[in-house]
Amino acid sequence: MNRNRLSTLTLATALAATFLATTPHPAAAVVNRASIRVQTSYLLRANLDFAAGTILATERITVTNRSGAKISKLNLSVMPRAFGELTSIGRYTVDGRPVTARWTNNSNLELQLGRDVPVGATVKVRLAFAVRASGVIGTSLEGRLSKANNIMQVSHWFPIVSDGHPTRYPGDSQHSRVARKIRLELTTDSADVRIAAPGSVVSSGGRSHVYEMTNTRDFAFGASPDYLVSKGSAGGVTVVAYATTGQGALAVLRATAAINKYEAVYGEYQWSRLVIAQTGRAGSGNEYPGIVFLGGPLFESRQEVAHELAHQWWYAMAGNDQLREPWLDEGLAEFTADYFFGTLPTFVSVRPVNSSVHEFPNVPAPVTSDDPGSYNQTVYFKAARFLDSLRVRMGTTKFFAGLRDLFAANRNGIVTTREFYDTMARHGASRTYMGQFIRM
Repeated sequence: MNRNRLSTLTLATALAATFLATTPHPAAAVVNRASIRVQTSYLLRANLDFAAGTILATERITVTNRSGAKISKLNLSVMPRAFGELTSIGRYTVDGRPVTARWTNNSNLELQLGRDVPVGATVKVRLAFAVRASGVIGTSLEGRLSKANNIMQVSHWFPIVSDGHPTRYPGDSQHSRVARKIRLELTTDSADVRIAAPGSVVSSGGRSHVYEMTNTRDFAFGASPDYLVSKGSAGGVTVVAYATTGQGALAVLRATAAINKYEAVYGEYQWSRLVIAQTGRAGSGNEYPGIVFLGGPLFESRQEVAHELAHQWWYAMAGNDQLREPWLDEGLAEFTADYFFGTLPTFVSVRPVNSSVHEFPNVPAPVTSDDPGSYNQTVYFKAARFLDSLRVRMGTTKFFAGLRDLFAANRNGIVTTREFYDTMARHGASRTYMGQFIRM
């Protein structure tokens, strides 16, 4: 996600922040965190009515228990509920038998499996849901499922296995593990609507579009009848930009440069396509596996394109808990883009760089971004400066060797601060120096 320093809140944004702030963090007894440690695959069959901004969908989740203990329920993150975009959900079944579900906070749906599922066993969960994209785009979280300026951004839109967390500001407010496969079978209301989606294109023509993506922790797409397409390539990766007013060809050039650099320093990009899609919110930059969303003006920014592309390595491939340890994607993406394609920021925060989102006010990050100790000052700016100073102290070769090992060990997994700390120490980083920035 990009790190805008200033933002003017609309009344609707302020009300959304108030709503999110009134939702308490769930009690530990409510959350079954073991339910996230499962192997999943998703089949989404969706009908998109672009004119109305609505999606009606059925979802099948194939779940194999890899948690190490029997499980009796799943936590499904349903972020549209927190913003009033969820219009219906139900028809829950497990292996064809009806089951029950309940809301434990503003976006977590606790789904009963109807029995204790032993380690190694597989169940098939089915449900139906409908969402309506909002025209409110005051913040990036609001813009993630929106219709504005004749563009739909469709992200954080379907129920996904997670760990029971609520939706809150600041940050991305989502934590999911890699699914073996997500398949989207999408039908649109008009053949004129162009779809910007990641993964392999199984088929696309007229009103029918089918995409598959393997080893992915989420699936997002854009839609607009006004999209114009620009293409390029970086090694074996096809880069496709979908823009209405943004400079798509320029964004492709910026993206290919970033891919070439990041593959050289961190490791291979694991999908065959990368999509850059314009969103209706001019100041937005959002990342999802295989796709990044940018506001039209940001297509021209080398640093913004580079930041969102860096998230394909730090979040999309090597994941993290974005609520508990957001610096492991935002700090690493900020440093990576700034070091190779921009200017490193200054900071005033005295907080540890690995502060969780729950330690910051439950308001959009730009509201407090100039305050000492704010989310942006800590998770983006201080973290980026810390990483660069660590590079100087270790030496560039050893530093990037450490990050490359960290990435390789966590490709399609979850990076933790402890693993970062231990990996960099093995490559020669001072534990005392890291301890000045990281709370262990």
